[in-house]
Amino acid sequence: MTTIRTLLSDPTRQEKKVLEKLLCHATGLTKEQLFTSYDIELTPEQLTQIYAGYHAYTVEKKPLDYILGSVEFYRRPFKVDGRCLVPRPETEYMIEGVCEHIASRAENDDHDALTAGAPAHNHRTLIDVGTGCGVLGLSVLLENPTFFNHAYLTEYYEDTLSLAHENFTTYKESLGAHTDITLLQGNLIDFLSTTPAVSPSDEIILIANLPYIPDETFDTQAEDNVKKREPRPAFV
Repeated sequence: MTTIRTLLSDPTRQEKKVLEKLLCHATGLTKEQLFTSYDIELTPEQLTQIYAGYHAYTVEKKPLDYILGSVEFYRRPFKVDGRCLVPRPETEYMIEGVCEHIASRAENDDHDALTAGAPAHNHRTLIDVGTGCGVLGLSVLLENPTFFNHAYLTEYYEDTLSLAHENFTTYKESLGAHTDITLLQGNLIDFLSTTPAVSPSDEIILIANLPYIPDETFDTQAEDNVKKREPRPAFV
């Protein structure tokens, strides 16, 4: 009989934090529930899943988020796999910055309404360049569901864009109908030359987390599991 306690105390498996996440994923328990359920017996299916995930992480050097199939970003799970870069926690600061800007705009609108009778709302457009799995653009929209009239999420690689579509579908109901959201395959903001819906008079917020690492730096300093498993074009 293998319980959660015996698995976590197994001296042959040193990556305890990884085991905890694999256990939560296999059992459906939260981290808090896990620590109060040490005597629960694991099923053969759960053990097979956990052992396979642990091997993939420790031996095959596969990112844990790929193994789990999702990453938590700005308090929400997003699907990730080999089609995209694993979103880093520090990228959440970008969402905070945009939300702070939007909050200040709302305050200005309220002030205009008091002093001039009614706020002059511009047409508001969000553009997420190089959207990857969609975490940046979708997080901004989920945090500000009534601010934007249009949103464009662009991605150069078709297979990566398909992953963004999957995350968009997951959150489509939560996003609501206020914003017209379009996911586009293309290079950077090339679509603007053929999209009459975006005007120079629009209030545009543009977000991007594009490749920023020189080739040599990536080749000599990136961790082996990053070089082996995550898509190089997302970095260099």
